[in-house]
Amino acid sequence: MPESVSVIAGNGELPLKVLKNLHKRKIRADVIGIKDEYLREIQKFSDRFESIRFYEIDKGIDILKKYGNKNVIFVGGVRKTGFLNIFRPEMVKNLIKFSSLSDEGIFKGIISLISSHGFNVLDFRQYYEEGLTREGIICGKKPEPQLLRDAGYGMAFIKHNSSFSVGQSVVVKSENLIAVETALGTDEMLSGIKGYRFIDAVFVKCPKNTQDERIDIPSVGRKTVDLLIKADIRWVFLEAEKTMIIGDEETIAYAEKRGISICGIKSE
Repeated sequence: MPESVSVIAGNGELPLKVLKNLHKRKIRADVIGIKDEYLREIQKFSDRFESIRFYEIDKGIDILKKYGNKNVIFVGGVRKTGFLNIFRPEMVKNLIKFSSLSDEGIFKGIISLISSHGFNVLDFRQYYEEGLTREGIICGKKPEPQLLRDAGYGMAFIKHNSSFSVGQSVVVKSENLIAVETALGTDEMLSGIKGYRFIDAVFVKCPKNTQDERIDIPSVGRKTVDLLIKADIRWVFLEAEKTMIIGDEETIAYAEKRGISICGIKSE
């Protein structure tokens, strides 16, 4: 494992968790924070820190060169506004090299640009293995067969529609789609069904087939649990070994205390 790594940090708690692990392992972490995304607290665990706008790719590459680390990891998400802001005149020379201008296409294009300058883009999970979803009942009750069928239905929908701009999560009830994540994200999807009280609806989250898992791992955390409670959803199904629970045991205990059952399942 390298003794130093450059970290490109987006939103959410995951960058902080990864940086704490790096700090604990005494691995130098030189960080580039995405403005309007990263949590300020990550600076405490950064050996060097600079920030850029999501569209400032050339500036980011210059910072990576200054840091001098060959290995780079991406951690955390970028809101849709970040992707929309990338369509700027100064970005034209980079955008025309991208094979697609979908979210996944932009991420893959950025990875390709960074790699073309001699950097190795690694999978961040090697620094946060404890957050990986395991197969089986993680907390709460054993699901009934219908709930498992609904979970399989939701996962199949996400995988089948990977080439479209749907997100990584859905809500299903009796093999009917109740909600589908769009570019606005999981939080907006769950907020949109608050108050409808779909008894025994299930929340399903998994990666799409088109995602590059080095930078885009579906995850849930304490905030997700709070939104699920407000939406009256008590069943969560995550793809085992392909998703992450941010906060791991703390989040699991928090969910169980509030009546949320979480299961890790394999995709068929």
